[in-house]
Parts: sequence; C-alpha cells; structure tokens
Amino acid sequence: MTVTGGVLAGRVHAHIEYSDRHVSHGGHLEPGTAVLTFALITIAELDGIDLTDADQF
Repeated sequence: MTVTGGVLAGRVHAHIEYSDRHVSHGGHLEPGTAVLTFALITIAELDGIDLTDADQF
C-alpha cells in the first residue's frame, strides 16, 4: 500500500493505492479504513511554505 498527500491547515488529505499481482485500487483515505497488517507513515514539516489552500481547485 502507498500513501501520499498532506496535512493542510490541520486537515488530512491522503491518497492510498494498494494492489496485488493482478489489480490495483486507489482513492482517498477515509475514516474507518482498515489496515490488515501495519502502517508506517512519515510526516515532514516544511517551514516557510504555506499549503493551506493547496487542495482547493
């Protein structure tokens, strides 16, 4: 499973992708998403960069 995205103004905006040898699925990470083994998530803080409205189109 792969997780990408960000924490913008305190809001988590994460995308997930998971696959087996035959098919891949992906979408937004939502509350209640089950992890069957374990998850390792790394978060980095970017000083001086304002991403508050980065997820607004």
